[in-house]
Amino acid sequence: MVLCDPVLAGQIKVGDRVLISGEVPCVLECLPARLESSHLLQSVPQTSFDDVGGLDTLVEELKQELELHLFHPDVVQAFEMRLMRGMTFVGPPGVGKTLLARALARFLADAAPDTRFMNVAPGSLRGSYYGQTEQRIQELFRVARAQPGIVVMFFDELDSFGARGTSLGHEIDDRVMGTLLTAIDGLEESDGIFVIGATNRLDLIDDGILRQGRFGDRIVDIPRPNRAATRAILGRLLGPGLPWAEDADPDAAVAAAASFLYAPQGGAGAIVRVTFADGVKQDVRARDVVSGALLAGSVREAKKAAAIRQLHDGSGLCEADVVEALDQSLVAEARKLSAVAVARRSLSLPRAHEIVSVEVPAERSVGTRAQLRAA
Repeated sequence: MVLCDPVLAGQIKVGDRVLISGEVPCVLECLPARLESSHLLQSVPQTSFDDVGGLDTLVEELKQELELHLFHPDVVQAFEMRLMRGMTFVGPPGVGKTLLARALARFLADAAPDTRFMNVAPGSLRGSYYGQTEQRIQELFRVARAQPGIVVMFFDELDSFGARGTSLGHEIDDRVMGTLLTAIDGLEESDGIFVIGATNRLDLIDDGILRQGRFGDRIVDIPRPNRAATRAILGRLLGPGLPWAEDADPDAAVAAAASFLYAPQGGAGAIVRVTFADGVKQDVRARDVVSGALLAGSVREAKKAAAIRQLHDGSGLCEADVVEALDQSLVAEARKLSAVAVARRSLSLPRAHEIVSVEVPAERSVGTRAQLRAA
């Protein structure tokens, strides 16, 4: 404490956990009493599978597998199968990977009330000092093992852990990766812990993480919603219980929104036009960028516009509100995709990694609907 920074010294109390230097007898940092306890939620999220639209077949498959492996391990062993320890959700941003993990935890909690949910952002485990990251990972799994019942550990952005390499720049990732894999392998005797990873870049994840018995027991591909899935999602978000306008039809509004996004000709039109390394150009349309997050965000904006308007004329939500909001969401998406790095990372195109330039059509910079109104 004598050599400690005066400001830091004034904040430290008896009983606090601190980080000290081994070379100089000096306090460097004050640590929370339970560093990893913030990841542990005392109750699971309220999100259920009913809140997940457009993935009904996948949801039923997950329910059956989870029930079999977590609640009937004797049946699994009788058939001489390996108990499932984890899975990885793979898909572009916004398609519902986190939502699905939260709903999965809710499903398990309905069967086992003492289920707990850990939401782990890999970046939160990173430490500034040698060995600190490994210590945090070990403590995280220690906290999970100490919990009664089932613990669902959700690792978002699993690819941020990186992959093991031989260069000096990957040295810390080698240590972190080894600690993580050892911690997961140590769960063999802890049937109540289930790990879930989420990523949009499966190619950036170390093969050791995706091995059977770790995060690779099942790789779940979550695609962008097609037209039918989009209608299912919008149907959940735009129910008849909302304050619709007198002449509005919720089903017609959902159908109009889906047509706007997926019409082969017209509709939302080209979002951006990308050029590949060989000079080939391709239009990116709404179906290439739509996601559950984009749909949910658009519906929120449509509701907000209708709520503000209702203060003045009481007209209520209408079909135009929904389509206008979707159009503006696509304008925002076009601005994001104008950066080549974002387009390569976000677009679900076979040659996305070969994109060298992105052009935003003039009408898309202000929105197709706004352009039509101006005309």
